[in-house]
Amino acid sequence: MSSCQHDVDKKQQILAEIDGLRSDVSKNPKIRLRAQTEIFEVLDKTVEDLDKDGSDVSLHQAASKVNMARKRASQAESQGRLLPWLPIGIGFFLGGVLGLAAWAMIKYKLVLFSADPGWSEIVLGAVLWGTVGSATDGLRELHTRVARQELDLNRLVWYLAHPVIGAALGGILFLVVYAGLLALTDGAGSYSPALVYALAALAGFGQRQVIQYLRETLADMLRIKREAPDEAG
Repeated sequence: MSSCQHDVDKKQQILAEIDGLRSDVSKNPKIRLRAQTEIFEVLDKTVEDLDKDGSDVSLHQAASKVNMARKRASQAESQGRLLPWLPIGIGFFLGGVLGLAAWAMIKYKLVLFSADPGWSEIVLGAVLWGTVGSATDGLRELHTRVARQELDLNRLVWYLAHPVIGAALGGILFLVVYAGLLALTDGAGSYSPALVYALAALAGFGQRQVIQYLRETLADMLRIKREAPDEAG
């Protein structure tokens, strides 16, 4: 069999797989409209690419995309088999953490515009506001995953750990501000506690970006320490 004929046969096989997968997805009641639309978009783009280019490389890419679409369909179907209380339980957990943190902030008067709090209150406020931000981000993520049928049991630990990490980042961010590594005002310690609380909430909501910032800050500090002996000598 010639290479050209082999490519033609391979293309027909892939197109047949696409038609079969499209039919299976459209008939599966566990795969809702949003997930179906995403899968069909991938399959339509694959067919379009095959019509433009039938080379061996394009065939391998098309086969890979079909495999990804099949995995996406399996993921959406598996969410339909999950126990219905799982996303509800995660939502109640995150909502409970959010409510508990809000209650503590009100009880200890750690709102954004509280007057002249001490250092211990500012630290506690930063931790609580970091918890609020991370719990809110967890609820947003849960809504998105459930709506797109992407809820995965392997991410259960992420939902449980997210508020804890947010609280820790809130406390760490306070130390960064207090140490002057994040310049907010001209004078050290003269910044508003409300600004620390707001930054802690944003840190909980955007944990990846904050962790990246902390890593870059640490790298800069270590580089300065390594270069200092050379400059002195």
